[in-house]
Amino acid sequence: MMEVKAQIDGSTNISLQYQNGYYVGSVNLPDGNHHVRIFARDNAGNVNSSEVVYFSVLTQSPPPPIPELTTLGLVVASLLVLAIRKGLR
Repeated sequence: MMEVKAQIDGSTNISLQYQNGYYVGSVNLPDGNHHVRIFARDNAGNVNSSEVVYFSVLTQSPPPPIPELTTLGLVVASLLVLAIRKGLR
């Protein structure tokens, strides 16, 4: 190949370098959803591109999931409320 480029989010173009059997490049992206398309031009001037690939960048841990109340948990909570009410009388 004469030239290989990655187009990121439809606007940022970076040149990719051939290393150990792969074309590689580097770019800093903010957290969020992104997409990339690879373009290649051969020595005869023919240009072709890949399909668009969608991906997400997440550099911070997501918040922990909120635990769901189970039936057993609701029964225990109800018994505690009844016990507290009975004690207040």
